[in-house]
Amino acid sequence: MSDVGKTANYECLKLYTTVQEEAGTEFTAPSAHFHSVKLARVAKGFVIGEENGDYLYLDPECKFTVWAYYHDGGEVALLSKSFKELLRTQKPL
Repeated sequence: MSDVGKTANYECLKLYTTVQEEAGTEFTAPSAHFHSVKLARVAKGFVIGEENGDYLYLDPECKFTVWAYYHDGGEVALLSKSFKELLRTQKPL
């Protein structure tokens, strides 16, 4: 994807969802917790982390719940009801 390596993480999520939308006829991302999530909603996510091209983001449309966007398949997953809850459930290093 053009410019992904040069773009800030929060913009990369928007780029991935744009490409996903342009490549197919669907305007949603598959999710295990929900039937699907609109790509426009995913694109508004606030990225707080990245690993191997997958993005950890907060969803401002859903009380800033914590989600993961998996770039290989374009799926999303709800990880936690809040950032505070996510931190509380993590094991210390």
